[in-house]
Amino acid sequence: MNILLAIIVGAIIIIGVGALLLNSSTFQRSNFGIPTPTTQMQPSLNPSSSQQQTVWVVITSSSNYRTFVQAVQLAELQQTLEANGPYTVFVPSDAAFSRIPSSTINTVLQNKSQLTMLLKYHIVQGRYTLNDLKSKTTLPTLEGKNLSIEQSGNDVLVNNIHIVSPNNEANNGVVHVIDGVLIPP
Repeated sequence: MNILLAIIVGAIIIIGVGALLLNSSTFQRSNFGIPTPTTQMQPSLNPSSSQQQTVWVVITSSSNYRTFVQAVQLAELQQTLEANGPYTVFVPSDAAFSRIPSSTINTVLQNKSQLTMLLKYHIVQGRYTLNDLKSKTTLPTLEGKNLSIEQSGNDVLVNNIHIVSPNNEANNGVVHVIDGVLIPP
């Protein structure tokens, strides 16, 4: 019974964060005083430029990941993504967050520890490129639980969520854009 309740509460929390961050017009207009990025993130093609950018800079350089950026700022995790690392970060697109009900996001935003748990489930200690992930079956997250890694044809899935833009390199890790929000078990 406790496990089922924990799963339901966890799903509600995770689903809620994304929808509020993306769907709430009040949130988008005010951004809770948090600046939003304005440029598009592209896969790093120039190794010298990526060597001077942290994972945090790579993530914030695109307007397609505002929800994740705002959530990281609210949870005060940006220093983690600016640290030496290395880190592999699975960043949901804003479109991924838009599929989550806004009521769920409101619930999560009101609980910093739940928001932090959700975000840390998207971060792995170590640098894992797409090729590295193909040889893995699980990866431990900063949240403490494992992500499931699978290969389906040419695609790599993380907890059954597709990596849609892999290998965005940074000097302290790598960013993979995913088309869903990872939900801790």
